[in-house]
Amino acid sequence: MRPLIGGRLDYSITVIDTPGFGDTRGINKDKEIFKQISTLFMSKPPKGVLNIDAICFLVKASEGRLTQTQVYIFDSLLSLFGKDIEQNIFSFITFADCKEPPVFEALKAYGMPLEQRLMFNNSALFSENTNIDSSLSRTFWQISTDSFRTFFTCLESVTSKSLQLTKKVVKERRRLETHLVNFEEKLQTALYNINHTYEEIECLQKHQEAIENNANFKYKVNELQKVKENLPKGQHTTTCIFCEFTCHLICSRAEDRKKKGCMVMKKGSCTICPKSCDWSFHKNRPFKYILVRQEVEKTYVEMKKKYESASNEALNQKQVVQLKLNEVIELFKQMEDLIHKVTSCNDRLAAIALRPTQCSREDYINMMIENQKHEHNPGFMERIQALNELKNGMFFKKKYEEITSRLNAIGEILPQLNL
Repeated sequence: MRPLIGGRLDYSITVIDTPGFGDTRGINKDKEIFKQISTLFMSKPPKGVLNIDAICFLVKASEGRLTQTQVYIFDSLLSLFGKDIEQNIFSFITFADCKEPPVFEALKAYGMPLEQRLMFNNSALFSENTNIDSSLSRTFWQISTDSFRTFFTCLESVTSKSLQLTKKVVKERRRLETHLVNFEEKLQTALYNINHTYEEIECLQKHQEAIENNANFKYKVNELQKVKENLPKGQHTTTCIFCEFTCHLICSRAEDRKKKGCMVMKKGSCTICPKSCDWSFHKNRPFKYILVRQEVEKTYVEMKKKYESASNEALNQKQVVQLKLNEVIELFKQMEDLIHKVTSCNDRLAAIALRPTQCSREDYINMMIENQKHEHNPGFMERIQALNELKNGMFFKKKYEEITSRLNAIGEILPQLNL
C-alpha cells in the first residue's frame, strides 16, 4: 500500500496475508501455504523479502481460551521465525470494548509475547447515524483509531529484523522433515526385518527335527519388496541409483549435475541413503521407491547357502541364526544414527527457533479426523487416512522403542535354541 495524498502515512507498507490457513481444506492445503511463505522468506527480492517489521496475529477479545485451530495456526507460523523476531510480534484484538479482554489470559497461557497488544472494534464503521448509536460508536471509533495510531508509531520505531536467522530456521526445519520422512521408511524396514527374523528363528526352533531330516525344508515368511511408484509430473527427487533409495522426495534441484547441492548432501556424500553414497550416484527420477509386504516361500538350504557364500565356510543352524541377528543389529545401529540426526536438528531448532516444536499437533489432527467422520463429504475416507498417516509420523520415538523391545526379544530367544 502506497501513501496517498492527504493520508496520515508517508511511507509504503507491504502486507503478507495467509488466507485460508487452518480452514476446512485441510492440512495438505496448509502445507502448500506454509511452503509458499517459506519460499518467500528464502528468496531474494523482488520474489522474496529480506526484512520484516511486524508479525500480527488476529484474535477475538471474548475468547477465554485459544481453540486447537488457533494454536495450530500460531505454532505453524511462529515455527518459521528465529528468536530475534519476538519483539516484533503484535496481537490485534478485535470486538474489544473498554474492559480488559479475556483473550489476554489465553494469549499469556499460550506464551504469546504481550508487549505489543492493540484493541480494535470496527462496529463504528457500520453503525447508523442515530442518537442511540452515536455515543458507543464514538467510543469504539476512538479505541480503533488510537490503536492504529499506536501501531504505526511503533512501526516507525521498532527495529526492522533481518530474516537471516529465519532462513536458518527454515533450512533446519526442511532438513528435519527430510530426516523424518526417511526415518519413517527405514523404521518400516527395520520393523519388518525384525519381525521377519523373529519368524525365521521361531520356525527353526519349531521345526528343528524336520530341517535336520530334510535340507529342502520349506517355510513361509513375510518380506518387504521394493517397488517403484510414479510421482506427479514436475516433482523432482534425489534418488540413489546404487542403493535404489529415494533420498529426497521433493527436491528443488532438478538437474543431475547439481545434485551435489541437494540439502541431503554433506561434504559430497548423501546423509540419507543406506551406503552414504557419493552425490554423483544420485539422479532425478519421476518415481519413488516404496516397500510392500509380500508372503514368500523359502527353503532352509537357500538361506544357509547365502550366508556360507558370504562367510566362505560351512555353517550350522545356530550360526545362520546368529548371522541373521547380526543383520538386524546393524539395522538397529542405523536407527540410532538417524535418531541422532533428528535429535541434532531438534536441538538446533531449540537454539534458534521462536517455536522449535513443529506445527502438526496431535490434538489438532484428531479434531480434523473427527470433523471428517462427522461431515462425510466425498473423499472423507482418503482424507482420514492421510491424517492418520501424518499422526503416525509423529510417533517415531514410540516405534523406536518397539524396535528395541523386538530386538531384545530375539536376543533372549537365541541362547535358548538347541541347534
